[in-house]
Amino acid sequence: MNNEIERMKKYILIHKNEFKEIINIKDNIKFGLEVEFTTYNHKPIKEGFKQIKSNYDFIRDGSGVAIFEAVSPILSNKKEEWIMLDNVLKVIKDNKGTLTSREGGHIHY
Repeated sequence: MNNEIERMKKYILIHKNEFKEIINIKDNIKFGLEVEFTTYNHKPIKEGFKQIKSNYDFIRDGSGVAIFEAVSPILSNKKEEWIMLDNVLKVIKDNKGTLTSREGGHIHY
Protein backbone atom coordinates (compact mmCIF):
# COMPACT_ATOMS: atom_id res chain seq x y z
CA MET A 1 0.00 0.00 0.00
CA ASN A 2 2.90 2.37 0.69
CA ASN A 3 3.94 1.79 -2.90
CA GLU A 4 0.59 3.26 -3.95
CA ILE A 5 1.37 6.54 -2.15
CA GLU A 6 4.84 6.64 -3.69
CA ARG A 7 3.37 5.93 -7.13
CA MET A 8 0.75 8.68 -6.68
CA LYS A 9 3.43 11.12 -5.50
CA LYS A 10 5.66 10.43 -8.51
CA TYR A 11 2.72 10.57 -10.89
CA ILE A 12 1.55 13.95 -9.57
CA LEU A 13 5.03 15.46 -9.74
CA ILE A 14 5.79 14.08 -13.20
CA HIS A 15 2.41 14.93 -14.69
CA LYS A 16 1.48 18.17 -12.93
CA ASN A 17 1.60 20.16 -16.17
CA GLU A 18 -0.58 17.55 -17.86
CA PHE A 19 -3.06 17.75 -14.97
CA LYS A 20 -3.21 21.48 -15.49
CA GLU A 21 -4.02 20.94 -19.16
CA ILE A 22 -6.42 18.03 -18.59
CA ILE A 23 -8.52 19.86 -16.03
CA ASN A 24 -7.86 23.12 -17.85
CA ILE A 25 -6.72 25.14 -14.83
CA LYS A 26 -5.60 28.54 -15.98
CA ASP A 27 -2.79 30.33 -14.14
CA ASN A 28 -5.26 32.75 -12.57
CA ILE A 29 -7.58 29.98 -11.26
CA LYS A 30 -7.36 28.87 -7.66
CA PHE A 31 -7.87 25.22 -6.71
CA GLY A 32 -7.56 22.81 -3.80
CA LEU A 33 -6.53 19.20 -3.32
CA GLU A 34 -7.62 16.44 -0.97
CA VAL A 35 -5.57 13.29 -0.48
CA GLU A 36 -7.31 10.50 1.43
CA PHE A 37 -5.32 7.76 3.19
CA THR A 38 -5.59 5.15 5.93
CA THR A 39 -3.58 5.18 9.15
CA TYR A 40 -4.13 3.47 12.48
CA ASN A 41 -1.72 5.82 14.25
CA HIS A 42 -2.40 9.35 13.03
CA LYS A 43 -0.31 11.20 15.63
CA PRO A 44 3.08 10.83 13.85
CA ILE A 45 1.55 12.09 10.60
CA LYS A 46 -0.08 15.05 12.31
CA GLU A 47 3.24 15.83 14.02
CA GLY A 48 5.08 15.43 10.70
CA PHE A 49 2.77 18.02 9.13
CA LYS A 50 3.78 20.45 11.90
CA GLN A 51 7.49 19.70 11.43
CA ILE A 52 7.41 20.52 7.72
CA LYS A 53 5.30 23.61 8.49
CA SER A 54 2.55 22.24 6.29
CA ASN A 55 -0.35 24.53 5.53
CA TYR A 56 -2.51 21.46 4.79
CA ASP A 57 -5.35 20.57 7.14
CA PHE A 58 -5.23 17.10 8.62
CA ILE A 59 -8.75 15.83 9.20
CA ARG A 60 -10.56 12.58 9.84
CA ASP A 61 -12.69 11.50 6.91
CA GLY A 62 -16.17 10.34 7.87
CA SER A 63 -16.13 7.40 5.48
CA GLY A 64 -14.14 5.01 7.68
CA VAL A 65 -12.60 4.40 11.08
CA ALA A 66 -8.97 5.06 10.14
CA ILE A 67 -9.39 7.19 7.01
CA PHE A 68 -7.95 10.69 7.05
CA GLU A 69 -7.51 13.51 4.55
CA ALA A 70 -4.73 15.95 3.85
CA VAL A 71 -6.61 19.03 2.59
CA SER A 72 -4.64 21.73 0.85
CA PRO A 73 -5.15 25.43 1.29
CA ILE A 74 -6.25 27.36 -1.77
CA LEU A 75 -3.54 26.80 -4.38
CA SER A 76 -2.50 28.76 -7.45
CA ASN A 77 -0.12 26.40 -9.29
CA LYS A 78 3.13 27.77 -7.84
CA LYS A 79 6.29 25.66 -7.66
CA GLU A 80 6.47 25.85 -3.85
CA GLU A 81 2.91 24.50 -3.61
CA TRP A 82 3.91 21.38 -5.56
CA ILE A 83 6.97 21.01 -3.32
CA MET A 84 4.72 21.16 -0.23
CA LEU A 85 2.45 18.49 -1.76
CA ASP A 86 5.53 16.33 -2.24
CA ASN A 87 6.52 16.88 1.41
CA VAL A 88 2.99 16.09 2.64
CA LEU A 89 2.93 12.81 0.67
CA LYS A 90 6.37 11.93 2.04
CA VAL A 91 5.20 12.47 5.65
CA ILE A 92 2.17 10.24 5.02
CA LYS A 93 4.30 7.49 3.43
CA ASP A 94 7.13 7.67 5.98
CA ASN A 95 4.63 7.31 8.85
CA LYS A 96 2.86 4.25 7.46
CA GLY A 97 -0.09 6.01 5.89
CA THR A 98 -1.49 3.74 3.20
CA LEU A 99 -3.74 3.99 0.19
CA THR A 100 -6.41 1.36 -0.37
CA SER A 101 -9.33 1.01 -2.75
CA ARG A 102 -11.44 3.01 -0.25
CA GLU A 103 -9.46 6.23 -0.60
CA GLY A 104 -8.76 8.65 -3.39
CA GLY A 105 -7.89 12.20 -4.21
CA HIS A 106 -9.98 15.15 -5.27
CA ILE A 107 -9.35 18.43 -7.01
CA HIS A 108 -11.67 21.35 -6.29
CA TYR A 109 -11.70 24.55 -8.31
